[in-house]
Amino acid sequence: MQRTILFMLLVLLGLPLFGVMQRVGFCADPDSISSVEIVGDLAYVTYESFSSAGSGMQIINVSEPQNPQLLGSYILPGSSGFNSLFLNGNTAYVSTDGAMLIIDVTNPYGLQLLGSYPITSYTGSIAVVGNVAYLADGDGGLQIVDVSNPQSPQFLGFYDTPSYSWSVQIAGNIAYLTDRDSGLYIIDVSSPQNPSLIGTYGGLPGYVSSVTIEGGRAYLAGGFSTQILDISIPQNPVLIGSLPIATYGIDVVGNIVYTTGDALTAFSVSNPQNPILLGSFESYSDYARNVKVSDSIAYVADGIYGLQFIDVSEPNNDQLLGHYSTSNAPMYITGVGNTVYLATGESGLQIVDVTNPHNPQLLSTYNTMYDATSVKIVDNIAYVGENHVVQLVDISNPHSPSYINTCWSGTVLSIDVSGNVIYVAVGEDGVQTFSVTETYSLITSGLWDSPGTAMSLVANADKVYVADGCFGLQIVSTSNPDLLQILGTYDTPGFASCIALVGNAVYVADGYSGVQVIDVSNPAAPTLSTTLMPRLTSNIFYCYAANNRLFLSDIDWREISVYDISNPLLPVLISNYAWNLPTWGLWVGNDAVYTMNGTSGLNIISLSGLPADDNDVLPHPTLSLSNYPNPFELNTTIKYNLSRESTVSLKIYNTRGQLVRNLADERKASGTQAITWDGKDNMGRKVAAGVYLMHLKSEDRQESKKLMLMK
Repeated sequence: MQRTILFMLLVLLGLPLFGVMQRVGFCADPDSISSVEIVGDLAYVTYESFSSAGSGMQIINVSEPQNPQLLGSYILPGSSGFNSLFLNGNTAYVSTDGAMLIIDVTNPYGLQLLGSYPITSYTGSIAVVGNVAYLADGDGGLQIVDVSNPQSPQFLGFYDTPSYSWSVQIAGNIAYLTDRDSGLYIIDVSSPQNPSLIGTYGGLPGYVSSVTIEGGRAYLAGGFSTQILDISIPQNPVLIGSLPIATYGIDVVGNIVYTTGDALTAFSVSNPQNPILLGSFESYSDYARNVKVSDSIAYVADGIYGLQFIDVSEPNNDQLLGHYSTSNAPMYITGVGNTVYLATGESGLQIVDVTNPHNPQLLSTYNTMYDATSVKIVDNIAYVGENHVVQLVDISNPHSPSYINTCWSGTVLSIDVSGNVIYVAVGEDGVQTFSVTETYSLITSGLWDSPGTAMSLVANADKVYVADGCFGLQIVSTSNPDLLQILGTYDTPGFASCIALVGNAVYVADGYSGVQVIDVSNPAAPTLSTTLMPRLTSNIFYCYAANNRLFLSDIDWREISVYDISNPLLPVLISNYAWNLPTWGLWVGNDAVYTMNGTSGLNIISLSGLPADDNDVLPHPTLSLSNYPNPFELNTTIKYNLSRESTVSLKIYNTRGQLVRNLADERKASGTQAITWDGKDNMGRKVAAGVYLMHLKSEDRQESKKLMLMK
């Protein structure tokens, strides 16, 4: 809900949402990062863990954002929370659930605990000036501690606030303390043994989580808005502006404020009464907790998805032509000429005129019986897939589409039409066919129960090609639509979610295994031609082919990669378009790419002048993930290879994407590693026979493979 509200705000402010903030790197381990500080090429992070391994602190070399390197760490076994840190020279002050830790970081490869100070409450942030530490100590208010002897910190004084202290910053002899529901407390700490209140500000709606002091202003992050205060007279803070979004963390660089929450956002506050939104990047977890900006890179502690590196140097997006805001997140997009058709869930079929790409106009909305999930246009008929039906709609007058007929089906994920036959991918129910008579009567013809989850299909001549989830590519004969028969299969290594066909080349979007380019000249024995992997950790969800070009959507890196497919079996990368939104589907026409981006609706991107790819396309080393035996009955040994020491996560999922077993989440040395899975889940119960997916993630790459348990 908050993300939708944020998006509506961005649209009202004139589309700066689409400034090209782009991901340039990440560090997936540790995943649940709570805070980050940047000094030069080093990132200092704290993270939380609820496993027996405990929480801790890490130092990461980020001089190459595409290849961050762990230098050293300090782990407190059994601890559940490292909440924040403050760097003072070569000393890190870390708040945990139970103590303030003082850690020597002079040697980043060997962190040393110098001392600790016990606390009785949850400590939020810490600030240190000289030899005095100031702790926002939850129920304990403001704690003031002498740290001149780090081996033996000594209590100096405290100030008890009425609510719950979360964040503290020091400017001169004044402490600015956030107190959750009570707002901001301004405390004179010139005498640490006797701190005294000199001012308050309680005008925030909801709670306040953190405070940042910069240039005579206080920036207060809160649950409903971000407030900007003039604190030139500390006894009388004055509200001078606000940002109408909920935030967790704030960093200020010059006149730009960076906030985290549902998204990383950047505002110009040159005129605080009228802040201007410069750009936004949706967080991966909806819970980006903290941000630090250095040399135009925003380092975002993104909740459960580790440390993200976002390039914020370019606030403009010259490629974006226009935008249309849909009432619901689009689920499918297609087009003909200057008209785009959007299946928008419970909002039905929306028909949009894109003659002027800078100002798309809604022509009409057709209210479907159920959630509209897919659409195919043939002549003047829209074949609309819904949750339980396929509906035929006359669109000869796009301003007034009209009902023709309906037939019952499963949940339609993809739809295609060849001749007088409709082909429908209905997930776990496989593929359904319907015959269409000259009077548009619909007759249920056939049903083919695919082995996996029919996600996407393409019908061509007497065949239909199916992206079948964990079972890869399925090629089905449709010479008799009433009796569909399997012709051939190619078991892709990942999860096949989308499919495109050009000549004898089939392109299968296969998640973390990239795009599999498969030669189907012999449909009974399809063979792999090549694999497209724009990045080591690409997650390709969608692919689309048109005009000798193949378009891939990488939803993790938020990039659209464009390949030349003049030779369909040997695509050549020609450009990448990176921005701030994941693309869940696209259509190409009129020298533009029309993308659907979840709650961010329809966006139109010019194909002219897309940045060319200057990098050589080289084969990427893999983790060589495998298992033997496969299929197996009792146990199977999973092997993989690490090019360098790394923290790895190895998990088993079922075909529904549900976690079955967590086999490894630990640091491993370089070389070949092996682990045995006994066919049991995390509760020690034997799982049912069937296909499962093993997913291995290291610090710089990921790989998935299927394995089969027999009984």
